[in-house]
Amino acid sequence: MRIFSRPPLMLLAALLLVLIAGVTLGVGFRYEGLQQVAQAKEDTQARLNQQLQRMSHVLRNALKQGDVSRVRQELSLITIDLNFLSFLVLSPSGHIDYANYLIWEGNNAGEMIAGYWPRLHQQALKHNEAIFSFDDSSDRLQSYFPVSGFDNGQGQFLLFVQYDIKPELKALQQGLKQRFYVLAMLAVLVIVLALVLLYMIVIRPLGSIASDGPIQGYATREFKLIQKKLHWYRQQRKQLQERLSDSEQRWLFAVDGSQNGIWDWNIATGQVYLSERWKGMLGYRPDELESDFEAWTTRVHPDDKERVLEELNQFIDGTIPEFENVHRLKHKDGHYVWVLDRAMQVSWDMRGNPTRIIGSHTDVSENIRNEEAIAFQANHDALTHLANRSAVMDTLEQHLQQADEHTRTAALFVLDLDNFKTINEALGHQAGDRLLVQVANRLSGYFANNALVARLGGDEFAVLAYGVGQDADTATNRALALGGGIRRLMSRPFMLDSQPMTISASVGICLVDSRPDSPEDLLKWADIAMYQAKQEGRNHCCVYNEAMEHNAMDSLWLHNELRYAIERNQFCLVFQPIMDARGEVVSAETLLRWYHPERGFISPAEFIPVAENSGVILDIGNWVLEEVCRFVVRMRSSGQDVPAIAVNVSARQFNQSGFAPQLFDLLERTQVDSSAMELEVTEYALLNNVDAISERMAALKEHGLHIAIDDFGTGYSSLSYLQSLPLSRLKVDASFVQKIGEDSASDAIVKAVVDMGHSLGLEVVAEGVETKEQLRYLQQLGCDYFQGYLFSKPLAEGDFITYIQRQRQLAV
Repeated sequence: MRIFSRPPLMLLAALLLVLIAGVTLGVGFRYEGLQQVAQAKEDTQARLNQQLQRMSHVLRNALKQGDVSRVRQELSLITIDLNFLSFLVLSPSGHIDYANYLIWEGNNAGEMIAGYWPRLHQQALKHNEAIFSFDDSSDRLQSYFPVSGFDNGQGQFLLFVQYDIKPELKALQQGLKQRFYVLAMLAVLVIVLALVLLYMIVIRPLGSIASDGPIQGYATREFKLIQKKLHWYRQQRKQLQERLSDSEQRWLFAVDGSQNGIWDWNIATGQVYLSERWKGMLGYRPDELESDFEAWTTRVHPDDKERVLEELNQFIDGTIPEFENVHRLKHKDGHYVWVLDRAMQVSWDMRGNPTRIIGSHTDVSENIRNEEAIAFQANHDALTHLANRSAVMDTLEQHLQQADEHTRTAALFVLDLDNFKTINEALGHQAGDRLLVQVANRLSGYFANNALVARLGGDEFAVLAYGVGQDADTATNRALALGGGIRRLMSRPFMLDSQPMTISASVGICLVDSRPDSPEDLLKWADIAMYQAKQEGRNHCCVYNEAMEHNAMDSLWLHNELRYAIERNQFCLVFQPIMDARGEVVSAETLLRWYHPERGFISPAEFIPVAENSGVILDIGNWVLEEVCRFVVRMRSSGQDVPAIAVNVSARQFNQSGFAPQLFDLLERTQVDSSAMELEVTEYALLNNVDAISERMAALKEHGLHIAIDDFGTGYSSLSYLQSLPLSRLKVDASFVQKIGEDSASDAIVKAVVDMGHSLGLEVVAEGVETKEQLRYLQQLGCDYFQGYLFSKPLAEGDFITYIQRQRQLAV
């Protein structure tokens, strides 16, 4: 209900006075600040012009007399003022003849001096006029001051000066702040005095009148007249109440005899009369419920409450002519009762606002409307209002029972959003729910006819599309086309909190023909096809075949075995060196290997996706970090000097809120210096909540850890994200490096990635370098570091140490 506790007049007056004083002071000091800044710039320019005039005079005399030392002496005197960032004597071509720093002399100003513009130089010489400019981004005043009039034919010179006025502006701001604080204190005193007068003259007399007592404070004639009128109205109201008493008793008798629950709400006082029948509908005795508004609102079902109160407010405001609503009220036993609630307004104040409403409750729990609501809830998802898993199974069962050889083939699609867990962990479950609702709306709009769209649970959806073809081949092609349409549909950006969010979906398809398969089998086959699409790199679409079931069983085996691989010591680490242009080892990437006692070596390409989908990747990631720390400790104890070890961190692990504190605790516990470890994350780790990721990266970097983007170019990160994140390195994916020399397009891609990394201030590492031709091309591009089989394959711990020692001996 819109029953607001209005703020007292004293508080409103105080807020208004504070607002007026705050705006006045803020605008005034803002204007004064701008004026002072402008005056400071003007004064600085005037002083600078005098210095330039003097320097030009000295320069003419010195050159005329051949005494160059006078110029240097004058520069030394001038630049005693540390605010002179640069003071140069330039030739017409921009050559530095004299400078406040000797190292600059003899060079070209365009190459040595940041902020120098040859165009302004030539413009000043051409018009023989001084040019002054102010750089707001750095608070610097620049001058291009031409010097001419040499009798010995030495031509023109130009004095270029950069002067820092930031200290002067800072002093002005400090002075303004001090004056602001003084005036603010004075304003507070004035406001307090005004409030005291307001209280004595207005507020206190009004309070006395409202309480029907003698007027307190300074009572004016107008206040006394108001008090007299109010007293007369109170007497009239008392007489009316007495006349209505008998009518009220007769009304109560009629209410008690009614079969409906009656309520009578006094809006002004908040009191609500509830009839015995009303209380009895909810299992309460006549003396058990309080007569107030909350006795009703606290028992309205949470899912109905907002809708009911909104309609009641609209009825009170006159937006809707009548109030009639079906909602649920909580019974004393805990269950909910469906009621039909009707109301009418029976009294109004002098301004026409309703002051009293009478209504009735009718128990409609057995009504067909309630039965339909229960049926809907049983077959629909509560979040998206799509059909649920039960509805899909029932529909599949009906389709199989009615199918015959003439039935056209249908197709069951199961789609799962890729990396949805990362979105949930980064942005929270509420954002994830909003995304699921948008996905549901988009699917419902795409399959508007001849299809059943459902949410199976979590981020998994299903679509049962009818009439995809008369034969299997046609149905397969049509189903693949629809699956591609679903993928394109999901790839269009979604909006979360006014920010675009790009996702992808893996789609599994199972054809539903006339075979007497159970609905459970059909859904299982579609799930298997969907997991196959995920294993193929996500954002894929696959049609079920029998071979996929074997792959699914293999994935299940991997999933079960992964849970015991750590405790059974089946994992080990290998190290691949990362070299610089001189062939020296600068760091090494640690790689995970799994040797199973029955199946032998299992490729990371097989078990890492399974680990990520099952959540085991978190345990594996923690094990790798601890094992790297133990490796560093072992090497340090044996006197071996090893380079920094780069560790791959999964997107799921990196987006854990406790990742950074846990890593800091591990480093402190093992006494490993942060510089001994580097972190590599893929672009998938940067998909969501860039502010949280940037804060986490900043904490890691402040702790001394370097962060690199691994496999760059294979994801879809925003370049603006990369520019804003505190990264150290960018690793060019091996798939690009291995195509060097194949065609000009491949070379151009690699060059663009290297140039972009350098433009962002990042070191660039090329992965997968296998030939000398690739190395030469990368060196020509200025690539910083190299990694690949050209230098070394991944090495076991002992071989890695031997490799480092041999490389250092060769370097000596």
